[in-house]
Amino acid sequence: MTQFKPSDKRITFAILAVEMAAKRLGVSPAEVYKRLEKAGLVRALLYDTYDTLHTQSSGYVGDFVADALLNHEKRN
Repeated sequence: MTQFKPSDKRITFAILAVEMAAKRLGVSPAEVYKRLEKAGLVRALLYDTYDTLHTQSSGYVGDFVADALLNHEKRN
């Protein structure tokens, strides 16, 4: 049986978060990831919040990431 490393779980979560945010924003996951990278939010939103957000619904996670990205883009 293959066991996941803790980093594997975070990567899987990050993929889900990007996909759900993309669905909410009506753009491709690649576009969301590109925008998150440009904003410097990949680690802060996708990896550092794992312990808290992985317990939430995928819809909540998508909304959280999309809202955080939009708010960051409005400020900058």
